[in-house]
Amino acid sequence: MRNSLWNAAGKFFCIPLHLLLIPFVVASLGPERYGLWVALFALVDYFVLFDLGVGAATIKLAAEFGADSESDRLARLAASALLLSFVFVPPLGVVFAYAQEILGFLRLTSTRPTEAVAVFRWILVLFALTQAQSVFRNLLFGLQQIHLSNLCEILYFLCYALVTVLILRSDGGLVQLAIGVLALRVLLGAAEALLVLHSKPGLLRSSWRPDRHIAARLLGYGGRLQLTAVAGLLNFQYDKLLIGYFLRTEFVAFYELGSKLAGLVRLVPAALLGPMIPAASELAVLKDESRLRELYQEATRYLILAAAPAAAFLLFHADALCALWLGAQADPGAALALRWLAVAYFFNIATGAANAIGRGAGWLRPEMEATATISLINVFSSLLFLLLWGYPGVLAGTALAMVAGNLFYLQRFGRLLGEPWGGILIKRLAGPAACALAGGAASRLLFLSLGPETSFPGRMEVLLPLAASLVCFVCIFLPGAWLLRCFSSPDLLRARKALTLMRRW
Repeated sequence: MRNSLWNAAGKFFCIPLHLLLIPFVVASLGPERYGLWVALFALVDYFVLFDLGVGAATIKLAAEFGADSESDRLARLAASALLLSFVFVPPLGVVFAYAQEILGFLRLTSTRPTEAVAVFRWILVLFALTQAQSVFRNLLFGLQQIHLSNLCEILYFLCYALVTVLILRSDGGLVQLAIGVLALRVLLGAAEALLVLHSKPGLLRSSWRPDRHIAARLLGYGGRLQLTAVAGLLNFQYDKLLIGYFLRTEFVAFYELGSKLAGLVRLVPAALLGPMIPAASELAVLKDESRLRELYQEATRYLILAAAPAAAFLLFHADALCALWLGAQADPGAALALRWLAVAYFFNIATGAANAIGRGAGWLRPEMEATATISLINVFSSLLFLLLWGYPGVLAGTALAMVAGNLFYLQRFGRLLGEPWGGILIKRLAGPAACALAGGAASRLLFLSLGPETSFPGRMEVLLPLAASLVCFVCIFLPGAWLLRCFSSPDLLRARKALTLMRRW
């Protein structure tokens, strides 16, 4: 509970600040250059394929080795993970050398080919640094020092926002922005390394040498997660490259803007998931299947209860939210992406408990099967629908893949745990979804009666009608969820206990 609250604190600080920063960045760069910036990062993200799952395995082994009073195994784990992070260097070097040819083939050079190539090369360097730095972040997370990890992220993002504003205010371009982010990542990596040493002082006296056995465990566990990494890239980055190739880079910007707001569906629920992995690992070692099943049921209930109202409000008020957020930069393309992706992300987060418990307990088969299914559906449906209907077709293909694949995930994981997926849908999903849809429809009617005539008015014109609609939504959703017993008094007591634990720290 305490770790989840710290996770939530970091997300509640960084994500809203990021959302406030994006309209300024879009206005400063313009939709085309912002779309190029997003597409280049999406392209470089594909190098995560060379990670071999080592990052996730580091968290698991750090939690396992954390009780070692001598800290020797933990030091060898850190050295092994750092050594494996250099596996990125050869492919990155090849891509760095042929950057111009690669961007030309993918049609991502835009109207400023020289700038595009230079930015791409700086992002490649940034990616290599981030992989090495992530070793220390994973160690902090595995050692349950989640409060320190989140404090680092908060400070980093404050500096990132300040540097971004200063660079763009002084007429700096994408190259200067990439260099600024690189410098901040160096400082973040140094801070996280020092915090790891502070958390485990014995590491200073330990031998930091790679260990063949530990490396084999990292690769063995991580290798089974690699299919999931591939699927994640396809599901969250494939569309951007597809749009950039067949359409204009402005549409990549619209897609990215819509996905950023749609990410609010995952904001609160995602904070619950990270700390569940070591908790599930402990229960699995104890062979306590009844408590694992209870953890799955309760966590899924909380995830859906948090995600359903967010998804419904975004779905019914996408145009108004885009107008409030982006102002003059608002576009129907961003609102359309927000509607489709809010639904897709809701079904994705509904399987979050299964994902976390499966990773903690070592039950990876359902996740691998489901992610492969999602990827296959997404690749073919997004391409086919894009050729048929253009930009809206890409969104429809992604939503179809997410809904179908995650329902399949619930079925497969439920069979493994002895929890029928139909029961999860009826008991956990039906009530919150019904209340959220009712609240969304009623609040939309209220907004239309109060709101301006144009679809994308100015910020101030939409603020008061949207605020009234939000109050209306809450007044319908919360009583409805209480009457349907989606939550009850024991849940309030749990929340109070969690806050008490957080204050004690």
